[in-house]
Amino acid sequence: MLMLVIAVALTGVIATPSYADEAAPSPTAAATTPSAEDVSANIVDTQNLLGDNLGAVTDAIKETYERTGVTVRLIYVNSFNTDKQPDAWAAQTLKSLDPPPNTVLLAVASNDGNLAVVVSPDSAEWLRNRKTVDKLSEAASAPLTDDADANGPNWAKSAIDMMQAIQTAKSTSTSSTAASVGIIVMIGAVAVLLIGAVVVIVVRRRRETERDAERVVEDGEAQDDDARKGTAETAQASDADPASGGASVVVIICSMSNETSIVVVDDEPSIRELLVASLHFAGYEVETAASGSEAIEVIEKTQPDLIILDVMLPDIDGFTVTRRIRQEGIDAPVLFLTARDDTQDKVMGLTVGGDDYVTKPFSLEEVVARIRAILRRTREQEQDDPIIRVGDLEINEDSHDVTRAGKPIELSPTEYKLLRYLMDNKGRVLSKAQILDHVWQYDWGGDAAIVESYISYLRKKVDDLEVEDEDGTTHKVQPLIETKRGIGYMIRVPKN
Repeated sequence: MLMLVIAVALTGVIATPSYADEAAPSPTAAATTPSAEDVSANIVDTQNLLGDNLGAVTDAIKETYERTGVTVRLIYVNSFNTDKQPDAWAAQTLKSLDPPPNTVLLAVASNDGNLAVVVSPDSAEWLRNRKTVDKLSEAASAPLTDDADANGPNWAKSAIDMMQAIQTAKSTSTSSTAASVGIIVMIGAVAVLLIGAVVVIVVRRRRETERDAERVVEDGEAQDDDARKGTAETAQASDADPASGGASVVVIICSMSNETSIVVVDDEPSIRELLVASLHFAGYEVETAASGSEAIEVIEKTQPDLIILDVMLPDIDGFTVTRRIRQEGIDAPVLFLTARDDTQDKVMGLTVGGDDYVTKPFSLEEVVARIRAILRRTREQEQDDPIIRVGDLEINEDSHDVTRAGKPIELSPTEYKLLRYLMDNKGRVLSKAQILDHVWQYDWGGDAAIVESYISYLRKKVDDLEVEDEDGTTHKVQPLIETKRGIGYMIRVPKN
């Protein structure tokens, strides 16, 4: 009887598991229940697909958080506007939102019903499990099929069904954990009872004869060691979870091949974040601002290639922002983005210096297409100028003259061709293979080290110059040619 009591007590100590890494944090312990305003910020629905069902979806988001500790975010777009898979688009979008652990994003494209469900990193294992994510995707997809509803896709039911699946998965996980705890407790109890039985046998044998005491003690210790080793191996096997799946979030690293920069100005965080994610996928560098005064500071600092500007801003409107940056000599093209669809507003926007106008609700595909068209027109206008410039370095394509800070530079034909190729691709890293193909055009059959040699020649002529200031003093010019080890070479004005 005493051994049984000891076994139960020890079992409680040995088998009590920690749930810190497995269960989602309790909403009451980790954070308060989100308000209706907070929940609304988690929904991006520029096309108003949820309509009158927005309230029901909002309630479902709050209920899901209260029951499971999971934050749900919903994004509805016209199309994913990328050659990547929807999962990759959704993962990049969720990453740009900097979500807390245990966040689920449902992204849906209304044009074809494609959707993606992704989970934030560092979420609970039951939520990141691949099987769980697949079940959430299936639950969200069913109401969007053509035969699911006579009236077409049911966007609200899709979101609510997915959230019900989250609650079911959480409940199932809790039950599985309880069952696992029961098994561990049983194994621990059996192991402790076996150890106790071995101890009793040893004590009895020691009392039977002093002559065999030494041997009995040795045998008993050997049996104890074997029993403890078996217990440790059993506990280790029990702790292993072969059914656990890997993380469901696919992290996409987009390597940008150019340095075209865009400033997005909008006072709505959800719209701003959605545009940032889409433009990053299109290969652009993006800065943001939430007000007119902040926009002017960011634009003056970054000198972007294009500006996406909302007309209705909390302090000064987009028209005034455009006038001020034009007065400062900033001629970057402006794409107005606003809910105002009046013809007079459009005329005003184009009159103050805007280049195009898109009204809300908008298609991301249309916005990106208009951006590309504006940049294409701008670059075509720049191509009419025979002068190629990088900082104070200039090439005249008509006369083939090269100058740095007004000082003429003599180059060989190959050096000129290499420098022009670098300047045509300023800000872009070019590999040795690309340079060989363009400058030597497959005619060079020797070592690729010829590229390093000619880069060295150019540096001596272009970057090792001393120029005279107006006061007669001389200074060395800033180096423009950079080496990216293991990648290639590029030319650009240093950011500092």
